[in-house]
Order: sequence, then C-alpha cells, then structure tokens
Amino acid sequence: MPEENEEPKQPEETRENPEHPDETRKPDDGVSTPEDLEAIKAELEEEKKAKATAEAALAEKDARIAELEALSGVTGITDLHRHLIDQITIPCSQCEGTMHRVPEVLDCWFESGSMPYGQVHYPF
Repeated sequence: MPEENEEPKQPEETRENPEHPDETRKPDDGVSTPEDLEAIKAELEEEKKAKATAEAALAEKDARIAELEALSGVTGITDLHRHLIDQITIPCSQCEGTMHRVPEVLDCWFESGSMPYGQVHYPF
C-alpha cells in the first residue's frame, strides 16, 4: 500500500519487438546489445564507403567532361551519353585533321562477347 505522500506507480508503456514478437521493449530501450551496436557501426561504415564511391564517380565524370571540353573547345557539356557527344569533334594536334567518334561502334558488351569467336576467325 502506497504511503500518503507517494504517488501510485504507473505501468510502463511497452511495445512489441518486431524481431521477436513474443518479447516487448520499453520505448526508451534504444540499442540493447553489443551486437546491435556492431551492426549499426558496420552499416554506417558501408554507407560511408558508398558515399565515397559515389563522390569519386562524380569527380571522375567531372574530370572527363572537363577534359572533353578542353580538347574540343565545346563548353556546357553535362552528359556523356553517345547521342549527345557524337557531334563533338576534336582537332588533331599531330596531323591537323579532326577526330570524331566512330559511329559503327555497336555495343562494347556485344563486341566483347564476340571476341572468343573472332580470334579463331569464326565463321569464316
């Protein structure tokens, strides 16, 4: 029986643990085991690596665009897809000619896949 000055205790709110439906957790439980902490640390490291990889890819793309703009004299290139860069030409410093993309390139994956047959001159 509570004393006169003491307030009666309220039952603590609990919620179902989604990983273990037969268990319940208090709302303020937070991370409960060292394994949970290790899993969170590993997930954060993976996110850092993914972000660094994405940043490196963007930096490489920017460097390639800058190189193409410098060589061709064309400015404002934002996309390196074939249909957008086919019309860009680069003056050749060795022969005074003009370099351009070869339109006959089919698909690098298809051409790579046909290499084993081409090296033995199949079908001719």
